[in-house]
Amino acid sequence: MKLTEIEREMHSDAMGEPRRMAVEHQLKVGRFFDAADTVEIGHVHIMADTEALGESGVRFLEEIATFPEDDRKVRVTMNASSPSSGGRTRRSVRSM
Repeated sequence: MKLTEIEREMHSDAMGEPRRMAVEHQLKVGRFFDAADTVEIGHVHIMADTEALGESGVRFLEEIATFPEDDRKVRVTMNASSPSSGGRTRRSVRSM
């Protein structure tokens, strides 16, 4: 799959293990669907209900919680050119 510069940086572990794990997971899903690349996103949501996550999902979140706080934070940027909210839309860095 074609990765952007920031995705390559995240996948190289330069931005912390949680982001490397996120890009690796995206690559696995993309390969399954024969995707050529990724797309920019406007919103991110995580379902964190322990019943829905199951035991393995809870273990995954507990593992992520062991990493340094800066590695766990989701970074967002402002997209001033976006018309969706008066030019003030937050975007993820296409990671977790």
